[in-house]
Amino acid sequence: MPKEARWAHLQSRAKLTGIGKEVDDAMVARERDNRRLKGSLNKKLAKELSTSDQRGEDLGLSFEEVAFYDALTNNESAVQAMSDVKLRVIAAELVTQVRKSVTIDWTVRESAGARIRVMVKRILNKYGYPPDLQEEAVKTLLMQAELLCAEVGAD
Repeated sequence: MPKEARWAHLQSRAKLTGIGKEVDDAMVARERDNRRLKGSLNKKLAKELSTSDQRGEDLGLSFEEVAFYDALTNNESAVQAMSDVKLRVIAAELVTQVRKSVTIDWTVRESAGARIRVMVKRILNKYGYPPDLQEEAVKTLLMQAELLCAEVGAD
């Protein structure tokens, strides 16, 4: 933040004539800095989204499937023990099954959340996902499922 826009600087000059113009100028400077920052962040976000889209295309996965794939690959032993193809299949099946299991209030009702937890564990076991860090993967996958369900429910 420019020195002229800092509260202490403005406060020390409060009794001077023309302080109103100084405050206005400081606000304009601050707004200009905010616009610059926003533009920079927008460019960075656009680049990250583009990279993410390309990554999904490279993996042959949808945006949602990439999120589940990333949750699965957080477990290093799973990456070492399982093929990339199998991890992609698990991610795709998880998205399909979560979409089928969507209930509007699944995040509120414990029974619906528990049902999805069991479904996630069954899919992981079905494909031989390593059990050593499976519980951590389940937590991450459930967060992804909650986001996916919220998105599907909003459509």
